[in-house]
Amino acid sequence: MNRTCQPPRSSPDDTSLDTGSPVDGCSPLNTYSDEEIVACALSDPLSDPLSDPASDPASAPAGLRGGAHDGLFAARRLLALAGPLRRLATRSPGELRRIGGLDAPAADRLCACFALARRLLERRIRPGEPFTGPRQIFRHYHAALRDHKREVFLVVLLDARHRVMREEVISEGSLTSSIVHPREVFMPAVRDSAGAVVFVHNHPSGDPRPSEEDIAVTRRLSQAAEVIGIPILDHLIIGDGEYSSFKEAGLL
Repeated sequence: MNRTCQPPRSSPDDTSLDTGSPVDGCSPLNTYSDEEIVACALSDPLSDPLSDPASDPASAPAGLRGGAHDGLFAARRLLALAGPLRRLATRSPGELRRIGGLDAPAADRLCACFALARRLLERRIRPGEPFTGPRQIFRHYHAALRDHKREVFLVVLLDARHRVMREEVISEGSLTSSIVHPREVFMPAVRDSAGAVVFVHNHPSGDPRPSEEDIAVTRRLSQAAEVIGIPILDHLIIGDGEYSSFKEAGLL
C-alpha cells in the first residue's frame, strides 16, 4: 500500500502477509483463485488426499448438504450465494449453513480458516509494549475490525509510562452517547489504575471519517477524562485499509 498519511484519514504501510513468495516449495497463495482457496478450506482433512473424487464420489470434499461431487463446484456456488470472499469471511457458521447450504463440519472448517487468517494478519500488541502511535493501533485491529458488521468500541489501557496493559470491549452496536457512556468507558481504567487510554472503534461502511456523533461522543469522553485525571492519547476509527486519528486531525 505505502500511501502517505493525510489527516484526518490515514493509510498505513501494508501489513498483509507476503503471499507472493513460495514457502518450503509451496506455490504462492496469489496463484490460486478464490474458488480454489475456498474449495481447499471445505475439503475434509480426514478423506484420502490421493483419491479422485471423479472416480470415487464418496471421497469428494464435504460441502453442500446432500453431497457435492466437486469441491470447486461447492466453492463457486457458495461464493455466488454468500460471497464475495471478503463478505464470505464475515459469515457465521449458521449463516453458511442457511445461506450457502453447507453442512455443519464444512461451515465450521471454513470459519476456522478465516479466523486463522485474521489472526495471522494481526500485529499483536503485547502487554508492556510501549504505545507508539495510531499506526501501531491500526495494524493490530484492522484485520479484526474492518469487516465487522457492527460498530465495536473498545479501550486500550496504558500504564503511567504509556505501555500497553490490556484492552477491553466496551460496547457493540451503534456508537451513540447512550451506549458509549463515560462511566462504562472509564470503569476499566479506574479499576486497573491506568495512566492513559486509547479509544478504538470501527466503521462497518469502511469509511473512517468521523461522524458528528463520533465527534460529540469523543468530546464528552474528553470532558470526563479531565475530571477523572486519565488522559486520552488518541481515538482511532478503523475503516477498510485506512484509519482516522482524532489526535492527528486535531480533534482531541
